[in-house]
Amino acid sequence: MRAVLRLFFVIPIAFVLACLAAGLVFVVAVIGVGPDAAYLVDRLPETLLLAAGVSAVAGGFGAVPALVAVVIAEIFGWRSLILYLLAGLLAGLTAAAAATPAPDAEVGTQIFLAAGAVGAFVYWALAGRNAGLLPRPAARLQPVKGHIEGAGEG
Repeated sequence: MRAVLRLFFVIPIAFVLACLAAGLVFVVAVIGVGPDAAYLVDRLPETLLLAAGVSAVAGGFGAVPALVAVVIAEIFGWRSLILYLLAGLLAGLTAAAAATPAPDAEVGTQIFLAAGAVGAFVYWALAGRNAGLLPRPAARLQPVKGHIEGAGEG
């Protein structure tokens, strides 16, 4: 039952929320945080709608690296944040390579990488920390070597 819940609810919802976070980071980075920050606040519904549209594109570009990382992590039960961040950076590079060349390509690549890293972190926080389709066996208590039952009593 746990595997079914993870496969059909936790993983897809976490991926969608990670794409939304990546899209929001991308929109905020492109619009800017300086004098244009008031635009983000004044037009919050439009900003969120724009972020949702960018999220759809981010999900398209990031789907393959994310799917590979999620499948590997779920099969082997890997829960490392580093794995997810590397997949997010790979997704960001994929999106940057597919984007049209901009006059300032280095800054554009940095924005894509930042969005990918934030999306990866959000996914890890929601689903990656508990990766593994099979439940992990409970740790057994092992006796300490050199310990003698009943020693020191009395």
